[in-house]
Amino acid sequence: MFTLWSYFVGPGRAQAMLLDPQPMSARQAKDLGVVAEIVPRGGALARAKEMARNLLAKPEVTRRNTRIHFVQPIKERLVREVGYGLALEGASAAALVKSFQDEGKRVTS
Repeated sequence: MFTLWSYFVGPGRAQAMLLDPQPMSARQAKDLGVVAEIVPRGGALARAKEMARNLLAKPEVTRRNTRIHFVQPIKERLVREVGYGLALEGASAAALVKSFQDEGKRVTS
């Protein structure tokens, strides 16, 4: 998540959002650029089908190359950042477990 959030909303916002997660409305997500559009409740499937029809009207090579263009930078960031990020998450999780164990020792002592 840290890689994708920083890619889509910027590093400062991503850091704030990941350290203090809060619910986000559809309007807030659109304003941040996380989603492209908001449809009325119950209209998502119809809109998705409409978008699919529009995409399928384009030549296959155009669809494929457009997808590659937008996905490639995300793949590069994932390869570059995820291993290190997972190592940091693992270290944080180990410290959290240790703090619980230490707290349990203090309570029973």
